[in-house]
Amino acid sequence: MENLYLAFSDTTGNVWLTRINQDTGNAIGTAQKILTPPQNHSYSVIGMAYNAKMDTMYLSLTVGNTNQPLPPKWNLFAINKFNQNIHRCPQSLSAQLILTSNTLIRGIAYNNDTIYGINNNNVVYLIDVNSPNLDNSVTLTSMSPDFGNSINLAISDNTLFTFETPNGSTSLFSFDLDNNIGDNRLIIGYPNNYNYIYSPPGIYSLTANKHGNLYGIYINATESSSGLMFLAKYDRSSPFVITQVSPSPIVNLQNSRGALAFVPSKTKLSCNRH
Repeated sequence: MENLYLAFSDTTGNVWLTRINQDTGNAIGTAQKILTPPQNHSYSVIGMAYNAKMDTMYLSLTVGNTNQPLPPKWNLFAINKFNQNIHRCPQSLSAQLILTSNTLIRGIAYNNDTIYGINNNNVVYLIDVNSPNLDNSVTLTSMSPDFGNSINLAISDNTLFTFETPNGSTSLFSFDLDNNIGDNRLIIGYPNNYNYIYSPPGIYSLTANKHGNLYGIYINATESSSGLMFLAKYDRSSPFVITQVSPSPIVNLQNSRGALAFVPSKTKLSCNRH
């Protein structure tokens, strides 16, 4: 079995972590604060990925200056011993900064000792988990004229997936990691409260479970509201439809943004502080 986790930023720029029921979209238990921004700064969560081999969770965040109109920077954080501590000592979770850049990485995914991080120009950076840097990258290209400006991605079965909503039509684009062959499927079914006019990314963040089904967060933004986060699912056995997991928002905070990651379930142990 797998557990689904959500990292999200609140209106003051703190970062919280909570477990999500993947069948109902509801938060489970009490959210745990895992990051507080430096003074006069604010964090915004946009990507999350789990490395089971090293039991490490990675967070992709933008950090903005709340006092000066400066461009935001990108931070990559790592939480070591994530699955070990989340079940017995969640208060022991510690996020460590491992990479920072003026290049704004958005969604991230993990595969074979590499963190894949996408930016708004369809460039995917290949970040070695043992020596994190932005020296290696590939550019995604598609035969579809609608492809461009992805901010989310997930990897399953050696295939990279990303949703986009160009020209008001959401599509799922997929790329084989071996030969870079691209494919896309037009999505014709949407959640009832999904408004692509004011939420152009469509799916804000994305992850995949062990069966290859895609779970994402979409924002029901409107002209007058920044919107709330809702859990959505794309079942690969029932293509072309994004389903809303529950009618209620995951977190009832306007302007809150977050990212998802699946983690193998683990037997709960007693807390050992030593």
